[in-house]
Amino acid sequence: AGYFTSVNGSTRNHLAAITASSPDTLLSWNPDANDTVLHIHITNSTAYIGGAFTRMKWSTLNLERNRLAAVTLAGAGTVTDWDPNVEGGFGANVEPVFYNGSHVYFGGEFTSVGGEPRLNAASVSLIDGSVRSWTADAAGGLVHGIWATLTRVYMGGEFTTVNGASPPHFAITSP
Repeated sequence: AGYFTSVNGSTRNHLAAITASSPDTLLSWNPDANDTVLHIHITNSTAYIGGAFTRMKWSTLNLERNRLAAVTLAGAGTVTDWDPNVEGGFGANVEPVFYNGSHVYFGGEFTSVGGEPRLNAASVSLIDGSVRSWTADAAGGLVHGIWATLTRVYMGGEFTTVNGASPPHFAITSP
């Protein structure tokens, strides 16, 4: 993940997979993001990918995936139907992505998810990408880290308030 367009002489836009035993061996996995990838969280057979991208390519299809996407790990990597649609202005991105049970928590710099207002932190269903009711509006700056248990969500970043309270840079909420 990152800001690159090739690996070992092969085109790989912002995402690539290599073998652990032989780092020079490039795998066929190639979701082809159109902009920077900032985070990948892998669960079982799927990679949940966050970044500044707005499109992922699968085979010959150029699919709209605003800043958050799910891609299978098998073969060349199929971009799934899971599409939370993270929106924001110039510079919008998803940085941390964390999976917990049936939910995906993420942060970054954005203003809405799936058409619902969410400021820099949100949670969606792992199954269909629908926005959950959990809100942790992080005003004043980006969320750079997020981690969740069954009883708490921990966030860190440049924000100055969360849901109007002023715990600058670190917050703990209920899921």
